[in-house]
Amino acid sequence: MWLYEYVVHFLKIFFANVLKCGPIPRHIAFIMDGNRRYAKKKNMPPWEGHSVGGRKLSEIRDWCELFGIEEMTVYAFSIENFNRSAIEVEKLTKLMRDLILEALDDEESSIKINAIGNLSLIPKQTLQVIAKGVSETAAKKSPLNVAISYTSREEITNALNLILEGVRSDALRIEDITEDLISQCMYTGQSPAPDILIRTSGEHRLSDFLLWQLKDTVIHFERALWPDYSFFHFCAMIFVYQLRTRRQSRSECKLAKITNPRIDEFVKKVHEQRKQQIEQFLRE
Repeated sequence: MWLYEYVVHFLKIFFANVLKCGPIPRHIAFIMDGNRRYAKKKNMPPWEGHSVGGRKLSEIRDWCELFGIEEMTVYAFSIENFNRSAIEVEKLTKLMRDLILEALDDEESSIKINAIGNLSLIPKQTLQVIAKGVSETAAKKSPLNVAISYTSREEITNALNLILEGVRSDALRIEDITEDLISQCMYTGQSPAPDILIRTSGEHRLSDFLLWQLKDTVIHFERALWPDYSFFHFCAMIFVYQLRTRRQSRSECKLAKITNPRIDEFVKKVHEQRKQQIEQFLRE
């Protein structure tokens, strides 16, 4: 058994080193699809499929570290998921709590947890654990952006409402409204756009995820179900990214630089309010 594990570990390092000779994405995003189909295939209840999928997320974080991938964003829970059965929603939110607490228990972890979405819709018990995770990992260096209670339409609507309120309060002027300003007011406003988005399970749709941010992003659809997603699927994804970035002239996904002091102050206030919201959830 130890020999098998040693060979697998050696092969992972070998493939990673070969692929690292080419361009490596700095930021990857996943639509983690297929947990329920996996559970059905294995004759499990749906929430057990989600539990296996949660363990897969931890595994993929290790692969990101091996490849030097700096940031990861995952679609964990859509606002529409609240329409599922009460027991499945409860199991899903419990799984989120367990995964966050597990990450907090790992003192060697470099993961910086960011929660993106309309957090006010999340049940209080889960919300407090999320706030604890965000607060206690804020100084760490490897962002894991978890989209919880999220849809892209709600994110865009929220950003536009913030800007509208800024204009009404004279914090902004109409001429200040640009694509860059809208990007900065998104839940993802402090992160660069993903270099590649992967959706597992063979579905070819984006399911209202990061629609604003994907203008220059490579999109890769993988047939494997999320719990079946392997290291070699991950390597294939890196290879696809390298081929696609060679074929097209792709602009760099950098954070917009805001030089207007008025706009700069407004954006700073937006992100400060988000931090204060997290702190408020912790105190409740």
